[in-house]
Amino acid sequence: MKFNELNLLPETLKAIEEKGFVDTTPIQARAIPLLMQGSDVVAQARTGSGKTAAFGIPLLETIKRNHSNEKGIFAIVLTPTRELALQVQAELSELGKHLHVRGCTVYGGVAINPQMQEISHSRYVVGTPGRIIDHIQRGSLNLSTVKMVILDEGDRMLDMGFVDDVEFILSKTAAHRQTALFSATMPPEILSLARKYLHTPEEVRESEDELNVKEITHLYISVAAERKLDAIANLLKQRCTERTIVFARTKHGCDKLAGFLHRFGFEALAIHGDLSQNRREQVLQDFRDNRIRVLVATDVAARGLDIEDVEHVINYNLPEDEKTYVHRIGRTGRMGKKGEAISFGTNLEEIRLLQAFGRRIDTEINELKMDMPHVEFVRNAPHAHESARPSGRGGRFGGDRGRGGGRGFSRGGDRGSSSHSGGSRSSGGRDGGGRSEGGFGRGSRGSFGAKPASRGAFGHRRTSG
Repeated sequence: MKFNELNLLPETLKAIEEKGFVDTTPIQARAIPLLMQGSDVVAQARTGSGKTAAFGIPLLETIKRNHSNEKGIFAIVLTPTRELALQVQAELSELGKHLHVRGCTVYGGVAINPQMQEISHSRYVVGTPGRIIDHIQRGSLNLSTVKMVILDEGDRMLDMGFVDDVEFILSKTAAHRQTALFSATMPPEILSLARKYLHTPEEVRESEDELNVKEITHLYISVAAERKLDAIANLLKQRCTERTIVFARTKHGCDKLAGFLHRFGFEALAIHGDLSQNRREQVLQDFRDNRIRVLVATDVAARGLDIEDVEHVINYNLPEDEKTYVHRIGRTGRMGKKGEAISFGTNLEEIRLLQAFGRRIDTEINELKMDMPHVEFVRNAPHAHESARPSGRGGRFGGDRGRGGGRGFSRGGDRGSSSHSGGSRSSGGRDGGGRSEGGFGRGSRGSFGAKPASRGAFGHRRTSG
C-alpha cells in the first residue's frame, strides 16, 4: 500500500515524501487505518519495522484534525528508555513539521524545569514513565485532556519493571481515551495488560522481534583470543568500511576497545550505562551524523536504538543466547536494506555456540576467512569529533603514560580491577566463567585511562550496560 492511499492530510504526505517514503510497511498499512478510525490497537511488530510512523501519523493527524483550536496535552507516548523517547520525538517532529503540531520529550537525568516549560506549549508528550509521573505529581502535566495513549515497546516496559508506573499513568487519563500498545513480543503479561486497559482492541500481528534473514548475511571468524584486535582492525579496514556497531560484553570492555580502535586510526566511541545522559546523546548523534564510524556498545545501551543505515554489526564478544544475538544483529538489515553480521569465535566451544544460534533462528552462519596481518597503532591517530571526546584525567582516554594492559583480556576469570576510562567507572570482579573478553593483549604506552591489574587478567563480573 502507498501512503497516498491512506486519506492523509496534504501536509503529512509532504513530510512523508520528504523522508523518501512511498510505500507503507506491513505494520503501517494495517495499524494506521485502525488508529485513524479511533480503534484501540494491540500491535506486534519487530524493531525497525516502521512502527513509530504507524502510531505517529495517526497521533499527529488526530490532533491536527480534531483538536487544533484547543489547549492541553492530547496524546502521550510512553517509552521504556530515554534514548527511545528521543528517537520517537525526532521521528514525530519530522512527520509533523508541516502540521505545526508541537510536542516535547521528558525523561530523567536532566533538569525538570525546562521540561515544564516545554509541556506548557506542547500538544503531545513523549517520555519515560518515571519522569511522566514526576510531572504529574508536580502538577506540570495534566492528563485529563489526553485522548490518545501510546505504549511503545510494551514488553520491554514489563521487563524493566514499569508496569505499576504505566498503570498509574493510565489511571490519570480519561476512561474514554484511545489506547495503542506496540510490542515486539506478546507474552501473557502484555495480553493481560491489553485486556485490562484497552477497549475491544484490534490485534495487528506482524513478525516478532526476529531477523529478516534474507536481508542479513551471517558470518563468523575463527580467531585466537590474542589476535582479536588484529582481526577487528583488518575487518574495519577491508570489509566494514561504513557505519558499524561493535558489541562488547562489559562497560569497561567497551571503553578499552574504543580506545584501541582509536589508536588504530578509526573514529570510534563507546556507549554504555555509566556515561551521563548528555554524553550518551552526543555519542549517538555523532554516530548518526557520521562524525564517528564505529560505535562500541553493551547490549543494554544498544537496546531500542533506531539508527538508519548500519551496514555491519560485529560481535567482538559473543552474546549469551540466540535472543541476544537476534537483538544485536537486528541493528542492521532494516527497512529492506542489506546488512552483515560478523561474530568472533575464539575456540571450538564458541563456534559451536554460534552454529547453535543459527539453527535456532533457521539460518546459516558461515565462516569468513580473511588475511589478518598485524596492525600497528597510528602515531597521530585522527581525533574523534571534539564534542564526543571522552572526559578523563591526563589525556584523551585518561592516562597518557601508563603501562599497557599486559596480557589484558586474553584470560577470563582472574582478579579484576577498578578503572576509569572515558569519564566513567567500571569495576572488575571474579568472573569464573572462563570466557575470554578477548584480545586486549598488547603492551604499549598509554593505558587509555585504565589502571592495569596486578596480573593483567581483568576478569570482570558481567555487568549490565
